[in-house]
Amino acid sequence: MGILSVLGFGKSDTLYFPGCTTYFKFRHTYELYKKIFSRLGIIFKTSEKNICSGLSALEAGYEQESRKLARRNFERFKEEEIKNIITNSPEAYKMFLQDYPEILPDWNIEPKNIWRMILAKLENNPGLIKNKVNEDVTFQDSCYLGRYCEIYEEPRKILGLIGYNMKEMYNSK
Repeated sequence: MGILSVLGFGKSDTLYFPGCTTYFKFRHTYELYKKIFSRLGIIFKTSEKNICSGLSALEAGYEQESRKLARRNFERFKEEEIKNIITNSPEAYKMFLQDYPEILPDWNIEPKNIWRMILAKLENNPGLIKNKVNEDVTFQDSCYLGRYCEIYEEPRKILGLIGYNMKEMYNSK
């Protein structure tokens, strides 16, 4: 099974790449993100073939296997004329943003900051949020999202727009 059109009837050049954990372990999250993107008007494609970015293999020391996986993914992306990738996986985002350009000299696909995209959609159309919550929450930054990609504010702002009151986990004493 190749790349499937979810919204836009095959005209999108943006791939939603859920990553291994979302696709295999948290399938409900994968389906939820597809609904969120559709509701926000983000036009995308999905794929049943391109599930792993290769970061786990790279970090486990299997550099050659990671390179093969990256090359195979890139070839599939090119076949389907993918120009942008969105992902809810901090690991995959880091891999596409920082490692693929080093592994693949011809890498020309832009990983989009999905958190910035969602934030912009919600800020530009507050009517998308139907039922705001009023609860205190904390947010733990993924190492890949925060430390590697320096994305800290967007997830917190999204939670705030939805109505959550952010309480940081650190002790400020």
